[in-house]
Parts: sequence; C-alpha cells; structure tokens
Amino acid sequence: MSSYPVATKNDAGDILYVQLSDEPIARTREYGDECLVDFDADGGIVGAEFIMIDEQFDLARIPSSEMFAEAVRDYLATRT
Repeated sequence: MSSYPVATKNDAGDILYVQLSDEPIARTREYGDECLVDFDADGGIVGAEFIMIDEQFDLARIPSSEMFAEAVRDYLATRT
C-alpha cells in the first residue's frame, strides 16, 4: 500500500506530478497554464501535474490546494 501524497519530477522537463491516490483517472481538468488535475470517476482527486515547478505558480486556484502545497513544499525541501 502506497503512502500519499507522492511527488515525482519529470527529469526531461520542469514538471512535478503529485499523486494523492491510486484510483484510475477518469478525466483531467486544466487550471491555468501550469496545472492539470486528474479526477477519478467519483470526482475525487487522483493527482495533479504542475508545469514549470521551478517558476512561481499559484496553487490557491486548484481543488485541495493545501494538500498539494504541502506535498510541493516537502518535495522542494528535499532538493536543497
């Protein structure tokens, strides 16, 4: 059993994916140019892809933003 959230960086680009569950993705919604959020069939959040993670981006506009903010902060803390 996985422990969530799980943050993974795409080494080929400036992209961070934060996964909140292992449910299958039913749909994806864009939140601005820098964030895609994946939802399961029941509308629960599976995860989110953050583009240009090294740039400033606004998490406040996305659902469950505090959960993602914590995962992103934890991820960025491991990079220093």
